[in-house]
Amino acid sequence: MAGYKHRLFIFSHTAYLDKIIMAKRSAAEAAETRRNIMDAAERQFAERGFAATATAEIAKAAKVTEGALFHHFQNKRELFRAVVKKVQDEFHDEIERHARNSGSGVDAFRAGARASLNFSQRPAYQKIVLIDAPAVLGTSEWRKIDSALGLETIAPVLRILVDKPDLSDDAVMPMAVLVLGFLNETAFALARSEKGVTIESCMTLLESIIGSWIRANRA
Repeated sequence: MAGYKHRLFIFSHTAYLDKIIMAKRSAAEAAETRRNIMDAAERQFAERGFAATATAEIAKAAKVTEGALFHHFQNKRELFRAVVKKVQDEFHDEIERHARNSGSGVDAFRAGARASLNFSQRPAYQKIVLIDAPAVLGTSEWRKIDSALGLETIAPVLRILVDKPDLSDDAVMPMAVLVLGFLNETAFALARSEKGVTIESCMTLLESIIGSWIRANRA
């Protein structure tokens, strides 16, 4: 009887472990499928735009069925929103990478700001984030995604620039909003090839604005 109970315990324990392994494997496979769909969607949206891209084409490019696509995303708009968030995350990762590699203080801020303007001129970013996102998601939702990521990055940097980690939101957030708005509108102007608007001229103006703010808040 003891041997039987022992074998039963081992069998039950093994079956339990098998279920855990299968669940983890299924979760990993589902995550990989979702990534493949988003990668394929990003390429399609960048090349054709939201309106001209069919979910069937995205599914084919991702090598999944259209049913599998809709298992992960309720509709094309939800998929597009996820792609916008993904591209924006990559955008901010690029900014942080350049900032980290440029020392600290104003040099890091300058490198991050320049990286944001350079990244914003990539065709895929322009098509997905600057052109289609406001129209597909609505200006309010698009700005919510943009400001949630942008302000999270900019505000802490401003406090570092003045060496005051406890500087009040009243002093920091208006400048963070100004910087974010400045970079966004510059990106739009560059995409439109506005006369007189260049990365260099806009960086010079931004550095002057930031310099004045730093001096005022260090006093």
